[in-house]
Amino acid sequence: MELRQNDLRAFQKWHRTIEVWRIQIQAYLPPNHPNEASMMLYVSLRGEAEEEMEWCDIQKVNDEKGIEHIVETSRHPFMTKTIYLKRK
Repeated sequence: MELRQNDLRAFQKWHRTIEVWRIQIQAYLPPNHPNEASMMLYVSLRGEAEEEMEWCDIQKVNDEKGIEHIVETSRHPFMTKTIYLKRK
């Protein structure tokens, strides 16, 4: 899943895609392994999202709230870029 650098709505689109993806994969993941989805998301990151998460704490990703950790860790840098692009 990739965020596009100059798209002002990139983070919102990416976040929505993640929410849809979470619904889709629920049927394929064992209920006793909630962290499996967050690990799948982590390895699928590309572009700037991958760069932002490159040195994150893997234990926070490998957790039942790992997806939320990935989204929140990415939110601030991308929202800051959105503000910068709007002013530009």
